[in-house]
Amino acid sequence: MPFFVRLRNIGRVEWGGMAVFGSILRGVRAHPIVIALTVATLSLGIGLCVAGWTASPARGPAAAQPPLAGGSQRLIPPAQQRMLGPVSLESADVSGSFVGTSGDLGTLIAVGPSSSVADRRAVTFVVVFGLADPQCFSFRAVDGRYLRRSAERLRLSEEERTDRFRSDATLCARRGAVPQSIALEFFGRPGSFVRHDGDLIHAGQLDVSGAFMVREPLA
Repeated sequence: MPFFVRLRNIGRVEWGGMAVFGSILRGVRAHPIVIALTVATLSLGIGLCVAGWTASPARGPAAAQPPLAGGSQRLIPPAQQRMLGPVSLESADVSGSFVGTSGDLGTLIAVGPSSSVADRRAVTFVVVFGLADPQCFSFRAVDGRYLRRSAERLRLSEEERTDRFRSDATLCARRGAVPQSIALEFFGRPGSFVRHDGDLIHAGQLDVSGAFMVREPLA
């Protein structure tokens, strides 16, 4: 059977019980070149359908994250990236003074080149994921005790396996009142921050006395 006659018979091929594109081919059978181009086009179309190719819709820009409702700003400066592990926290408004402890009570301790090893150890803490919330932090002293809020003071305390202790010993980093500084909000007391009054460290409202710079550990 001549080639072009066979092409004319393509219209009689059935796919799934129905004639496939027969009427289209009969409309262009008068010209061999048109028939050849039409067959090639239809073959490509059928191949794409069989292969299941589909165009993916264009993706728009990612939706903006909604702001957190209420509370303090959770976005803080890059200092948070250095929080985990040993650190020392220098007061942003009293240069050379660091968060530390005297006995069990939190206090600012002035540390300089001639300071003793004991003073350096007293202002060095290992920061771990928060005991009550892994998005926040807990501060462990070199002797294994944790900083916690107790009677509105910052104190060192042995770990207790209670929800109350975990809440009191968890601090959440916020933007400080001084550029590049952080503030530490008590997890269990929103709006209450670590701050100093003179050398004493206690809980209170956020102001410049509650701004701290994250430094390399001094011990």
